[in-house]
Amino acid sequence: MDQRLNKPFFIDSHCHLPLLKESISSLLEKCGQARVGHILNVGYDRCSSEDSLSLTKFDIILASAGIHPHYATEELQRELGWLLDICKNPAVVAIGEIGLDTVKSSTSRESQIKWFEAQLEIAEESNLPVIIHNRSADDDVERILMKHNRVKGVLHCFSSGIEFGLRMLELGWFLSFSGNITYSKSNVLREMIMRVPASQLLLETDAPYLTPMPYRGKKENSPLMMPLIYQFVSDLRGEDLLELSQKIKTNFESLFLKKSKE
Repeated sequence: MDQRLNKPFFIDSHCHLPLLKESISSLLEKCGQARVGHILNVGYDRCSSEDSLSLTKFDIILASAGIHPHYATEELQRELGWLLDICKNPAVVAIGEIGLDTVKSSTSRESQIKWFEAQLEIAEESNLPVIIHNRSADDDVERILMKHNRVKGVLHCFSSGIEFGLRMLELGWFLSFSGNITYSKSNVLREMIMRVPASQLLLETDAPYLTPMPYRGKKENSPLMMPLIYQFVSDLRGEDLLELSQKIKTNFESLFLKKSKE
C-alpha cells in the first residue's frame, strides 16, 4: 500500500495568493513538503479573477471568479458579460467570492443585492457552485439564496450565529472556517464547528488574512497554515486527523471538482 495514503492531505478552500508577500513558486514548493494539495485561489473583482485563472498553470491551484460586494459599483451589463465568458473556462470551478457586506463595504445595499442576484443567475446558467461572503447580512443572504435555490456552494469564513448556520446546513450548504476559530473570542464559531456534519465541512486560510494562533500578528497567513487549522479542528471535534482530512477532501472534490469529472 502507498504509505502516502496514511498521511493527512490538506486543502485550502479559500485564499488570495497574489496578495501574499512570498513568491507563489516558493510558497508552492513548501506546500508540497507540507502536504498541502489543492488550493482554491478566489477572485473578488475582474483583475483578481483573471489573475486567479492565470495561476491554474500550477497543477494544485484552482480558480474562482466573481465580484465581491466591495466592488459592486461598476456598470453591471459589461462586467456580467466578462463573467459569463470567464466561467466557460473549465479551470474556473466556482463563482465567488460574492455576497453581501454591511460592515466594511461602502457600496449600497441595493447595488450589492443587484450584483449578488445577477451572479447567482450566472451560477445557475453555468452550473457552478458559489462562494459566499456574508458580513452581518444574514437575513438578506438567506432570503436571496432561498430564492435561487438551485444554486449551492459554501459560506466561506463563516462568522454568523448558530441558528443561521443550522438553517444553511439544512438547505444543503457547506460551511467553511478559517484561522479565526483559534482566537479567544471565537466561542460561537467553535460551537458551530462542533455542529457541522462532517459531510458539509470545509477549511480555509482566507490568506493573507486571519492568521491563526499562535502566529497572529507574527507571521503572514498562507496555505502553509492549513495543517495547523486542521489539527485545531481535529482536536476540537475529537476526530482523527487523517479521517478529517479525507472527509474534507471528499467534500472539496464533490463541490468544486464535480463538473470537471462529468
